[in-house]
Amino acid sequence: MSVLSHLTLRFSTHPENLATEALAYILDRSPSARHAMSSLTSSLSARTISLERFETQTSNDDQSRPDLIGFDTDGIKEAVIEVKFWAGLTEAQPVAYLASMQHSGILLFVAPAARLQSLWGELTRRVDENNLLRAPLTAGGTLACSVGGHVMAAISWRDLLSALHAAVDVAGEVQASTDIGQLMALCDHMDTDAFLPLSSEEITAMTGRRIVQFGTLASDLTDYLVTMGLADVRGLRATGALGSYGRYLYLKGHGAFLHFNASKWAEWGQSPIWLMLTGPNFSHSPSVAKSLRAAGIEFREDGKSCYIPIRLKTGVERECLVASAREQLLAVADTLDEVARGETPADLPL
Repeated sequence: MSVLSHLTLRFSTHPENLATEALAYILDRSPSARHAMSSLTSSLSARTISLERFETQTSNDDQSRPDLIGFDTDGIKEAVIEVKFWAGLTEAQPVAYLASMQHSGILLFVAPAARLQSLWGELTRRVDENNLLRAPLTAGGTLACSVGGHVMAAISWRDLLSALHAAVDVAGEVQASTDIGQLMALCDHMDTDAFLPLSSEEITAMTGRRIVQFGTLASDLTDYLVTMGLADVRGLRATGALGSYGRYLYLKGHGAFLHFNASKWAEWGQSPIWLMLTGPNFSHSPSVAKSLRAAGIEFREDGKSCYIPIRLKTGVERECLVASAREQLLAVADTLDEVARGETPADLPL
């Protein structure tokens, strides 16, 4: 572990803040690193961008605070760089950040490679929900799209820092190379989902209450499906394991598990509540994935089962949240009408 990694994990509950300051420090002091960052943003934006100065934690008019802002020689805000490890998106990201960029610019999210796809899915979903015109861009494998005259993109820490590191090595900037190496070591460590120091907010009663509420929500939603005649739980049971709790059911004859899953939440983001869906005998059924895909329902696969995130509305009362979750489950149930039947439900495997 590098010195920077050790100090970050030892003294900081917000490692993103330290990584942001470290990145700004490197860019401010290394002409080669700035040139490499300019080249990267230019390749994404399909126009020439020259970044000469960076500021951290500068408030926008709506009081949102982007991590890092890059300005050109005329003081025009060309780039907003948002640094992520495992912290969630704020309410302002990405829509308010895009709106704050009066000049055509780039909003770049930097995140661990393991999180990149799920993060990008959430970013584009929020753009689409706000009815912003989005068009995909081809940018050398980097996730990128145009949104209202701006560019929104996402890149892994490894790819970004490798580009900076190569540039300073060619220029012979020894100190910058060492500094980037320190930041790379921190990012590599964060990629392994390091145990961070607990904050006081994390160990309040509210955290425990939320976890219980998530499990209760999964159970209540199962009861709703049974009441609607869409599910059967006879002979099945509620099950708890490390970081999960829920109930097995047959949803229109298909094996399912509606549950709170902390592991999937941490790995994939999207939601703490997941519907695991299989074939009628709790075995793999390609027709299930085919029907979900045809219906435009988002899901993940683990080789045997489909995992459907039940997205939870924020900032609303429980009644509204539950109504939204029910609608999502009904949509899944509707898609199963298209799945060919013919398998007989079997006992739930251990």
